[in-house]
Amino acid sequence: MAPDDTFTRVLADAVHLGARFYEQAFGTNATQDDDKLRVGLGGDIPFFPPFFAVGIIVLGIMLQLVLGRWRFMPWPANSFLVRIVLFGMLAAHFIQLKERCEIEMLRVGRTRLDFQPVHGLVTTGPYSYSRNPLYVAFSVVVAGTGVLMDSILLLAATALLPLYLDKLVIPAEEEFLARKFPGEFKSYAEKTPRWL
Repeated sequence: MAPDDTFTRVLADAVHLGARFYEQAFGTNATQDDDKLRVGLGGDIPFFPPFFAVGIIVLGIMLQLVLGRWRFMPWPANSFLVRIVLFGMLAAHFIQLKERCEIEMLRVGRTRLDFQPVHGLVTTGPYSYSRNPLYVAFSVVVAGTGVLMDSILLLAATALLPLYLDKLVIPAEEEFLARKFPGEFKSYAEKTPRWL
């Protein structure tokens, strides 16, 4: 067997194994679960948002490698130490917000922030300011990787995350919540913005 054939076979096996893992972890089930959204190819949401974000960051880094590093941070913010501090502040804010959101979700019987069965609508705490406070913060942190790397190409690539969330993820979630909590969600959506 030629080395190219071996590489192709190993690559195909790795892709198949990754697809099986993704399907088992986030894929669709044969039965529809009315208490949660299905994540995975063929599901309500095609890609788990953190995986999509990692893909975007990889795309931005690849663009940077191919096209060069186009810096945009002015002095003194272009110092690596300053950029680490800025990114650290964004990450710390995200972690704090995530914890506050988890506390609010515990009040309605949820224990995790990933697509688990839904038993109540969360409208308090950070959710009283935005219907998607974690997506807002997550989008800012992912964009912060462009600041951390001082790369305009990476920063531009990260703009795909809020686009993905706004066009595919949030509409599926809102349709699900409107179906599960018809009157309550309509009232909540009328007084609370989708983003900010």
